[in-house]
Amino acid sequence: MQNTPVPDTLDDFVNSLRMSRAAMPKRLRAIADAMIERPHELAILSITEMAETLNASPSALVRFAKSLGFDGFAPMQKMLRRTLLDDSESYRDRALRMGSALHGEEGDISHVLNAFVLANTKAIEALTTSLDLASVAQAVAVMRKARLVGVVGQKRSFPLAAYLYYGLIRLGEDALLLDGAGGMLETHATPLGPKDALVVISFAPYAEHSIKVAKEAAKRSSKVIMITDREDNPLGDLADITILVRESNLNNFRSITVTATVIQTIFVALGMTAPTSKNQDRE
Repeated sequence: MQNTPVPDTLDDFVNSLRMSRAAMPKRLRAIADAMIERPHELAILSITEMAETLNASPSALVRFAKSLGFDGFAPMQKMLRRTLLDDSESYRDRALRMGSALHGEEGDISHVLNAFVLANTKAIEALTTSLDLASVAQAVAVMRKARLVGVVGQKRSFPLAAYLYYGLIRLGEDALLLDGAGGMLETHATPLGPKDALVVISFAPYAEHSIKVAKEAAKRSSKVIMITDREDNPLGDLADITILVRESNLNNFRSITVTATVIQTIFVALGMTAPTSKNQDRE
């Protein structure tokens, strides 16, 4: 890692880890993977707390920080904690900061476009090696067999849920978009039962209502498919199938490009087989 610039932003930090983790010793690689998945959670921890959380020694954390070009753990921690402040910024503040960082003229969106295209392109290119295709295939098989497929996604995940629902409807599948209209999200999920499936699309910090719906569907013995960004998500072992996606994060603007590609893959794969009658399963 010599002669490598020290990461100064969360994006630089995560990208550096993704590029260098394969060459790291096993212990440091495990730390890198945890840092990639949950930097905001780990940023608030002291070196002792982080060592306990990651089952690593403080000396390993110091070696890890130095492998990235930091003088020690403290400078790396300072950079990570700055991400907490970034998260508290409004979208307007983030946009203004991004504009300054890109050195574009006011009103010139070409710099913004190029930055997002590059970030999303890298994330898409990584998808072919990072996506667990077995989990995707299992999800498709469950959805193909299901009498009814419910789809839920709140906040940033809502357009993704709507896209999956749209694809399912266009395929002629019986689907239900749980959009929470009228504040009745949990009530809208009541049609789901043992012969059905629920697809939950949720990312950190996770929408509380989506998780409640998923837990209720699991109680009703519906199959739960979760599309998310972390293994240690609130559903834990409750989800029957978990599909992990790695989105780009540019100046704390999280993309949905990779997830949209995965969703498109799912409903096209579902449509690649002849439709089967499910009338005999209807009650």
